[in-house]
Amino acid sequence: MMLELFLRLFCAHLLADFFLQNKWMCDNKKKINKAKGWLVHILHGIIHALTAYLLVADWTCWFVPTVLFVSHFIIDVCKSVVSKDGICAFIIDQIVHVAVLIGVCRMGADSVVLSELLCNKFWVLAVSYLLILKPSSIFVNKFCVQLKNFKTNYSEIENMNLSLPQGGMYIGCLERIMIVTFIMAGCMEGIGFLLAAKSVFRFGDLQNKNEVQNTEYVLIGTFLSFSVAIVVGLLAREII
Repeated sequence: MMLELFLRLFCAHLLADFFLQNKWMCDNKKKINKAKGWLVHILHGIIHALTAYLLVADWTCWFVPTVLFVSHFIIDVCKSVVSKDGICAFIIDQIVHVAVLIGVCRMGADSVVLSELLCNKFWVLAVSYLLILKPSSIFVNKFCVQLKNFKTNYSEIENMNLSLPQGGMYIGCLERIMIVTFIMAGCMEGIGFLLAAKSVFRFGDLQNKNEVQNTEYVLIGTFLSFSVAIVVGLLAREII
């Protein structure tokens, strides 16, 4: 019961925080000294509460969406006041949100009545695939941007190489989807073929000795992306 409730709430969190929040909302949330910033924080909190309310699907339970609205509003306002946007702030922010979800599950596990329309396996898969898409892309990007002695960010590197707009992000999402699918299907050898195929396409980028930083950046981003997908896939398979 508690596990299923957590999976639904975590799924709602991923949807609201990463897929239902656009760049306009992220930019205006930082304007905490203006009324517009506060309104966007309230709007984002309402989106979280409604998403959780819909996925929990206990229409008589107002405890869960109320707590999530208040907690998310407070956490996001505090983050906007601190004005930190690096990898550490991102990780801490997500840890605090997950801690709140766990607390809500512990307090509401006995009072929330969950429908049995969808099994735990569905929620595990939903969380896994949502997690390896935009959240993982943001994590990998923020990590790589923090690399020492590297003067450009991920998008600038893509532009220097004249690649497709956000091409690296889409490639990363696709490779993580494939890795998790391979793991869930028990085809671990598919990960090796995927890594080999990507290495072949990247070989031309690694031949220029003057592009050492770019090469290291690509390798770190690739291995980090693969590691995230493998960990998520193994955890999902273990839970199922």
